[in-house]
Amino acid sequence: MFHHVRFLRIVSSTHIRLQPLSSLSTASPLWRPTTDILPLCATTTSLCATQRAHALAVIHGHLPFSVSISAALILSYATHHSHPSILQSLFRQAVPFSRSPFLHNTLIRACTILSTGPHKNCVADLGLFLYNELLEDTGFWPDDYTFPFVFKLCADSLRVLKGLEVHGRLIKAGFDEDVFVNNTLILFYGSCGDLRSVEVLFDEMPERDLISWNTGIRVLSDNRYLLESVALFRDMISASGFMPNVISVLSVLPVCAGLEDERLVSLIHCYVFKVGLDGEIRVGNALVDAYGKCGNIEALEGVFNEMVEINEVSWNSIIGGFSYRGFSSKALDCFRAMISQDVKLNTVTIATMLPTLIDLDLSNMGKELHGFSVKKGMDSDIFVANALIDMYGKWRRFAEASNVFYKMHTRNIVSWNAMIGNLAQNGLNWMPLNLSEKCKLTLKSLIPSLSLMSSLLVLDWVLSAMEGKYMADPSV
Repeated sequence: MFHHVRFLRIVSSTHIRLQPLSSLSTASPLWRPTTDILPLCATTTSLCATQRAHALAVIHGHLPFSVSISAALILSYATHHSHPSILQSLFRQAVPFSRSPFLHNTLIRACTILSTGPHKNCVADLGLFLYNELLEDTGFWPDDYTFPFVFKLCADSLRVLKGLEVHGRLIKAGFDEDVFVNNTLILFYGSCGDLRSVEVLFDEMPERDLISWNTGIRVLSDNRYLLESVALFRDMISASGFMPNVISVLSVLPVCAGLEDERLVSLIHCYVFKVGLDGEIRVGNALVDAYGKCGNIEALEGVFNEMVEINEVSWNSIIGGFSYRGFSSKALDCFRAMISQDVKLNTVTIATMLPTLIDLDLSNMGKELHGFSVKKGMDSDIFVANALIDMYGKWRRFAEASNVFYKMHTRNIVSWNAMIGNLAQNGLNWMPLNLSEKCKLTLKSLIPSLSLMSSLLVLDWVLSAMEGKYMADPSV
């Protein structure tokens, strides 16, 4: 009953009077052909608009018979992060009318869209189930669109063994020379950290396109093979016959920043200006960040001031660049300018500004930013929380630091190092942490990382605490 009422509300919002479907013949003024309905379903800008388009398709008798409209609605619902059950319902109703793998491919693709959201585990299972169903029950065979989407699901869900199985299947099916399939294979192996397989695949590709080169650069960069990533970028320019595009530039600039290779950043900047990519806001933001990491403050300010369009990422990049190189006053000036222009602050802004406030000893502003982050729900972000712990620890406000620490839903090595380091450096007792049994086990797992810290005092103090208070063997 509830779903029926909801459906009527959706339909009424389209200002169309409900009539029995049998009365809507092609001669009816209310009837609309597939060519009219399909664009509505494929270009919706919100979940509400998708529901309206869905209602129109039902009213005019196109569902479940039109596979193309069903596919468009599946992708629209996925784009607006609807529950997978809605997508499954559309799929199951339309699949008897499908004559190719198209509808299966569409739902698998929709699963890749949802694979980074709250339903990521169940959509990975759904997508791989559909792939298996396609092999066994439909009479169709996966095509060159099926495999890339399946590899994307395997990469996002780290289903390494399944990915290897699918790789074997595509070789058997004869798709191992398809450039589109090989590009996604490189991404899959890169996501799994298997750089040897990435190298073999890339070298043995019978054909490469621009996406192949960009994918290789990105995979090497993501796995921290920075020099190799730059070398591949150089090979692309000198030997591939392809010229770098926006994606190429965005892939290699963070690598240059990580290497602090100012010369290469300058060369890429010249190329960007030459081919007219300097008006692209993402490129401008990446250049600001790269010059900041390289310490060229003059170039950083020059790029920022010449940008045609500026967003919150631009402000975060210039604030981060100043802060990273110790220009705390300049970072604060930019932060104030950002606020005066009503630019929305996000977790990156807060996490970047807090160390700057430590350097400038602006404790009141630090507390204000903490209050703002709590009000906006940003204090649960692990980077913000870690920065807050460090800030309060540096100001010897250990009650506040402990409060932030205990409220964290997830902690990483930085969280522990910040808390332990601040307590140790200020000669405080281990007791304030009041470790539970679970925390003691966590502490043992942190010892290898703690041994890499610059302060051996902290390690010695932690080992003493374990041996004395918990009767734990420090050799564990």
